[in-house]
Amino acid sequence: MLTIDNLGVSHGGKVVLREVSFSLRPGKITVLLGKNGAGKSTLFRCINGLQPHTGQILLNGTPLAHIPPVMRARQIGILPQILPSTGFTVRALVSLGRNPYLGTAGRLSAADRSAVENAMALAQVQPYGDRTVDTLSGGEKQRAYLAMVLAQDTPLLLLDEPTSYLDTDTRWHLLKLLRELADVHGKTLFVILHDLTEAVELADDAVILADGTSVFCGSVRECLIQDALEKWFGVERFFCTNGDMNRIFFR
Repeated sequence: MLTIDNLGVSHGGKVVLREVSFSLRPGKITVLLGKNGAGKSTLFRCINGLQPHTGQILLNGTPLAHIPPVMRARQIGILPQILPSTGFTVRALVSLGRNPYLGTAGRLSAADRSAVENAMALAQVQPYGDRTVDTLSGGEKQRAYLAMVLAQDTPLLLLDEPTSYLDTDTRWHLLKLLRELADVHGKTLFVILHDLTEAVELADDAVILADGTSVFCGSVRECLIQDALEKWFGVERFFCTNGDMNRIFFR
């Protein structure tokens, strides 16, 4: 799937990322963790081809830079942290996710339209289909852009803070949806999260960035055994039992 090999980024002589290396396990959810300024979004920009870097990014063994943009867009769907304003309706926005599959005429087929409606249903934005994106709340806008990425139907999804602006119920639905995408649909997810409790509950694997490099890469179980979150975030771990459910909290 995706392999990061000795990745480095510098801005004006300042090292942002150095010797970052890890691989994503296919069909699993990997969370990317780190304090503000650790380089998480910069790493995503590298994968998206928007940030010059040293080292290699490989997709199924092929350097990402050697893959044509259209073919790359059929393999990797990206939800950025900053969502641009647009006068498109929600349905028109979500339809953009089908662009990598359109023929020379640029028209949506029946299969494309079905993929758009399915993505809107998964992201719970069908009621807003005819509204313009700029009239939506922050959480509704977040879900509209997520639906666009889902309509792209790629095996790899990169999501930068997908729970931003969402209320508690919608966050729960989204995290459940992400788990379903991996477990039922076999998709590989690479997700930036700030909430450590959400990260531990959601993910199979974790990558922690600190001091410009990857200081932990492995399973969430290994992360907890090694107290990696306590070490790199300076937090304490707490356990809470609610009925038959045990939860881990950090603060």
